[in-house]
Amino acid sequence: MIRFNFSLVLIFMIMGCGTPGEEIEDDKNDTFNQELLGYWTLAEGTSFAINDKGVQITTATLKPNTFAHEFFANGTTIGYDLTGHLPKEEYKWELKVTQNDKRD
Repeated sequence: MIRFNFSLVLIFMIMGCGTPGEEIEDDKNDTFNQELLGYWTLAEGTSFAINDKGVQITTATLKPNTFAHEFFANGTTIGYDLTGHLPKEEYKWELKVTQNDKRD
């Protein structure tokens, strides 16, 4: 359950790096993708959900340095539970730039 919630948090964080709109068709996508590649250890994280009353609730709070993700250029990712309680999880990733403010 935590692994699934954490994956959702990561996806929403990546998707939240812009606002919905027309995708920018330039070299920025490749640059951002290259910068994301590698092994990342999460310093902290929280996942949220909307309950049946429409109220946002916290579903999990991650302890520092308990999860890591390794992003590969072929679009695959391996998620690691550094506590050893859960097996590693492989999945696909994609990052798109939907808005560019011309700043780094």
